[in-house]
Amino acid sequence: MREFLVLFNHAPTSPDRVRLKDLPGSGRFDLVCRVTTQALLYSHGVRTDTVVHLLLRGPDDPPKTITVTGRRVRRLYPDERTTAIHLRRALAADPDTEPHPGIFVRRADLEDLLGEMKGAKLYYLSEDGRDLEEVEPEPDAVFVLGDHEGPTPEQDRLLRRHADAVISIGPIPYHADQCIVILHRYLDVKRPPEYAHDPSNVM
Repeated sequence: MREFLVLFNHAPTSPDRVRLKDLPGSGRFDLVCRVTTQALLYSHGVRTDTVVHLLLRGPDDPPKTITVTGRRVRRLYPDERTTAIHLRRALAADPDTEPHPGIFVRRADLEDLLGEMKGAKLYYLSEDGRDLEEVEPEPDAVFVLGDHEGPTPEQDRLLRRHADAVISIGPIPYHADQCIVILHRYLDVKRPPEYAHDPSNVM
């Protein structure tokens, strides 16, 4: 299983703060949506072997983690507005529930999530990390990265303690959703996914 954990320290945790007509002005909720779709969608299909964890720590009710599972999710499309509707519904739901097929919400902060992932191969993406090609990460692993503002110093220290390796994907900074696409491409070449040519996986 391929997993992505993305930290959004200022993205809202209250559904009332997610304005569908102004996602960028809603704590950059557009980035949350973009990361979700880039992690789980490929052309005309869903990555059934991938999970994305969205750790939201903004107002008014932090922390909340929304987990979207490719194997179970339904009606996930590339447009940000549809994705925002699904994620906003998750923020309005009670913790430890599945308000939409394949979308779970719970109260979990970074330390909680890292504890749950103990035993998994964990890679932390940072600009000062070792080159991706040098590390050769495994396809079945957890990849942790921050949004456009990056992790806090405390989160950075915690991640470096837990990571099997700190990796970098290139010589310049990339957006979080771009990092995910680059990682997918690298890992897909290393081990082509079984669903790549499966017509039953088309949305």
